[in-house]
Amino acid sequence: LLTTNRNLLLPTLKSRAVTIKTEKLSDEVILNELKKRFPNDSTLYNEAVILADGALGKAITVMSDESAKESVSLTKKYFHALSEYASFATLSSILNSKTASDRDLVFTLMSYFSIALRDLLAIKSGYDGKFMFFSDSQEARIIADRFSNEKLLSAYDIICLVIRDHAKMNVLSALSEINMALCDDFEG
Repeated sequence: LLTTNRNLLLPTLKSRAVTIKTEKLSDEVILNELKKRFPNDSTLYNEAVILADGALGKAITVMSDESAKESVSLTKKYFHALSEYASFATLSSILNSKTASDRDLVFTLMSYFSIALRDLLAIKSGYDGKFMFFSDSQEARIIADRFSNEKLLSAYDIICLVIRDHAKMNVLSALSEINMALCDDFEG
């Protein structure tokens, strides 16, 4: 029986179980394993390693699950556009109609958006460590410097709402609100 949270086990199971704690794998170990398993797909190695946070299974999911790959790729594209002063139209074209019609993709995409925004908010508060999404810390700093805390928190709030209520939400409307919160042609 394996678990990441021993407290979720019944007391009768806990009394008969042995706890074996494992350390996180190093980024190098995860990267080498990804190179072995996905030799022809190097575009997301860095992001997969960062998002894995020491867990090989998470990195493999990013590399093998098409929805995860597309979400990471779209998130990279979106935040790269933000580093270059993107317009509402540019941001909307990145989050195209396919995104709006695929609720599972939107959920996964918003999860990665929230991780990227947490990195930006951490930069704003003086954090100088390893990021959870950005492999290019310089680009992350450029994006963080462009936005006020209020703008980043506004976008983060919308994203959290989309994640919480994505099954019953008007996805196009929510994506438009995120774009308006972060683009350069609207002041909010």
